[in-house]
Amino acid sequence: MSPQTVSGLSARRAAATTVAVRLFSQVGELVAERSATPVQIAAGATVNVTQQLPLTNVGFWGPDTPHLYGLRASVSTAKGEPVADAVESYFAFRTVGV
Repeated sequence: MSPQTVSGLSARRAAATTVAVRLFSQVGELVAERSATPVQIAAGATVNVTQQLPLTNVGFWGPDTPHLYGLRASVSTAKGEPVADAVESYFAFRTVGV
């Protein structure tokens, strides 16, 4: 399974920007991470960055097994620089059959 993330980035001034995505299990263990190749953003422009995170042994959500994953996406403007912005959320995988 390879979940995909899409990040919309905009910049007030031109910048080389990197988006890093980290995926955590419900007990806080790092499951997958990916950093996109730095993207050059022109001043005032918006770009989308798409990433895929290959996963194995996915825990699916269900009433008896409410397995949730944590997601942290962060943006930095240069390698080694502090994170300029970050967001955290959670989600689940689920299958439905008919």
